[in-house]
Amino acid sequence: MDDAASYTIVVNDFMATGGDGYTVLTKGTNREAGPVDLDATIAYIKAKFASGSITAKIEGRFTKVN
Repeated sequence: MDDAASYTIVVNDFMATGGDGYTVLTKGTNREAGPVDLDATIAYIKAKFASGSITAKIEGRFTKVN
């Protein structure tokens, strides 16, 4: 990366507003906000499952530890 160059990045709202104390992204210029994260997620789910059919299965991603 070139310190003198400008870069375009995409991050979620939490990071863009300095979430977890990571404030470097709040110093950006030409900031452009898109849809709120939750609204975008809701729109995706509504479109994905517009037929009303939602299926789920056990994927084995969790391991029980005693």
